[in-house]
Amino acid sequence: MSKPTITDPEILTAAYTKQVIDEYEGNRLIEALPPIMTDDELVEKLPTPIKYKQEQRQFDAVYRKYFLTRLLRFFQPLPQHFDLYHKFSMVLRDGYLDRNPSKYRARDLQNIYERVQKGSSGEIYVDEPSKMVNGFSITGWSGIGKTTAINNVLKFFPRTIFHPELNIYQIVWLKVECPKDGSLKQFCGFFFQAVDNILGTNYKEAKWKSRATEDQLIADMVEVAIIHCIGVLIVDEIQNLSVAKAGGEENFLNFFVSLVNEFKLPIVLIGTNLALPILTKKLSQSRRSLGLGSIAWDPLVPDDTWDFFLEELWQYRWLHTDQPLTEELKTAFFYETQGIVDLLLKLFIFCQMTAIDDDKEVITVELVHKVAKKELYLVAGVIQAIRENDKMKLFKYRDIGFRELNEYFVKRIEETTTQAKPVDVAQIQHKAPESASTVELVVSMLKTLDIEEELARSVVTQIVADNAGLDAISLSQHALKVLKPDEKKPSNKRIKKIKEFEDGDLRGLWERAKQNDSHIYDELKDSGYISLGIAI
Repeated sequence: MSKPTITDPEILTAAYTKQVIDEYEGNRLIEALPPIMTDDELVEKLPTPIKYKQEQRQFDAVYRKYFLTRLLRFFQPLPQHFDLYHKFSMVLRDGYLDRNPSKYRARDLQNIYERVQKGSSGEIYVDEPSKMVNGFSITGWSGIGKTTAINNVLKFFPRTIFHPELNIYQIVWLKVECPKDGSLKQFCGFFFQAVDNILGTNYKEAKWKSRATEDQLIADMVEVAIIHCIGVLIVDEIQNLSVAKAGGEENFLNFFVSLVNEFKLPIVLIGTNLALPILTKKLSQSRRSLGLGSIAWDPLVPDDTWDFFLEELWQYRWLHTDQPLTEELKTAFFYETQGIVDLLLKLFIFCQMTAIDDDKEVITVELVHKVAKKELYLVAGVIQAIRENDKMKLFKYRDIGFRELNEYFVKRIEETTTQAKPVDVAQIQHKAPESASTVELVVSMLKTLDIEEELARSVVTQIVADNAGLDAISLSQHALKVLKPDEKKPSNKRIKKIKEFEDGDLRGLWERAKQNDSHIYDELKDSGYISLGIAI
């Protein structure tokens, strides 16, 4: 197989290291992985740094509201995150033990090819594993931090490694969402698309056809998994199986059992508490267990861990007034969020924004309760049920409100940062940091909107050069008009990586600028996006 024509910076060339654990020696798929990290190393590398300077607390209110959005990326590792890293690292490496490409590859691919030709997934022959291949599940409330936790663990493992001596593209981990309708056939399509997005292949187009049977698609999936040495398959939103058609839920779980027991592919299942009946009842009835360890990702409780987390978060305040984190404030924050990290982050951001707007610049117990009542009303019923430990109400509410809250939060952030109090422009410019800092501030904001940093910096720098004296708000508005001239509602459809772009697609202009060694600003101007140095 030739190297993909699309250059993906996440595809690394294999570099092999000597293994401390004897059984890992001689297996190129394991030797190419990053070394196992100790807990001391994880302490240094797990946290997500948030840019923060004390002097920023004296900036104008508008700038400080922009700074507050940085807290959406706040991640403070806790003991369960260390356990999650080691658990994932173990199942990944142990899963490769009996999939050494120098031993199984030719025979297993031939066997799969024969099964596919006959149109049956059948029993694919592989050696009996010398060690049990496992996976695990992570379940818990929405907003509890499950997906954030696994994403922060995955950053320590390259997604794809190219082995020149073996001519293999090793996909270390592949993350696929369970379809909303719980369809196994749709899941196969998501799987092929995920591989295509990484390697620039066309598996979905070639294999996911309307007439293809589930058996055929499963056989094709296994073929792709073996060809690309997929280390761990991560299936998110597994609770969607609860709405699968009759028999669909059982088919899905039997499929997972086959992947683990027959093909030695570890699986990590992630879902809300809605998935618990599926994972406990259905799997316990199965003759062959998935062998999954279960991680219950529970809310924080008011103990030393809660205090530590809140104290770390409390450092990131952009208020004029300096104040200590009192026990009364800790209690108030817990009462309103019940230890759900996502709610705590949102409440902390809104409390600061409200304090800034009130000109008091202080977070009080009364303010915490007032803001929670106003901003977290969509999940008030769920929080009350958790507070009272009312199992009947919890079953009734389950995850109702959390998705709506996320949509509401985005809307409120936009309103709060764009509808600032009228202020004197000259005063803002006087208080504003130097031009270089203004550029950095705007670029940082654009990055939160999923705009490539290099592209954002290039456009912002050129706008500053053509329009001296712009403040950060005007500069960000000009930049957004250039970079997102016709913003549409985001689509849930997966975007396929392509080299050619339709007319009007800014990515095409960006590629053209790089190929012609020209400035992106010039390409935008030539294409009519910019006129006389001002975005239109």
